Amino acid sequence: MAAVRTAAAPQAVGKGVMVVMDDRILSARESRKMYQRTGGFSTGDMGMLGAVGGDGPAFFFAPVRRHGSTSEFDLSSIDTLPRVGLTYSYPREADICFDPKPAGVVVATTGMTRESAVYRTLRSAGVVVVTAFPSGDNITASRYDAPPPADTARPPVTERDSIMRAERTAPREVVAQHLLPQKARILLMVALTRTRDPREIQRMFREY
Repeated sequence: MAAVRTAAAPQAVGKGVMVVMDDRILSARESRKMYQRTGGFSTGDMGMLGAVGGDGPAFFFAPVRRHGSTSEFDLSSIDTLPRVGLTYSYPREADICFDPKPAGVVVATTGMTRESAVYRTLRSAGVVVVTAFPSGDNITASRYDAPPPADTARPPVTERDSIMRAERTAPREVVAQHLLPQKARILLMVALTRTRDPREIQRMFREY
């Protein structure tokens, strides 16, 4: 009943997709299922949009990310979304294989995958690679924000130098913005209907 009252409330207009459970109003973008019980939804550190009381829904906050009618995406003429894989980063991940090659890959990782030959090879082959924190509770600054090191042309003198040089010459990976890996995969699938440029896709992850 709380969900019906919220959907019918004029205040709900423009709030995007919501999850209403246990009289709590959550943004669907931030929601995640924490345990199997009916009320097992949480938004982590992001908090609730509002609550439903005896007088109906009361909103405390509103989403600021683009959504709904403000979105640039139009899927009305698209029957199939691009194929995007999802994997977890782990030590000795050289055995990871994608066949056939996907249009994109989301990597759930607590660190950076810049030194992984697997993902570097994928990026060099035109696959868009997005990194996301497994819990969705972390934001990592994009390395697009920093200029490339001045020693790019310096001949490698160590294995580490060789790896870093190869990393700098490969297309850069995209950083998910406070999204669960599963939700980052959905956004990447939609983004790939418009572009395969990692820089443009990074912009989309910043705005949505």
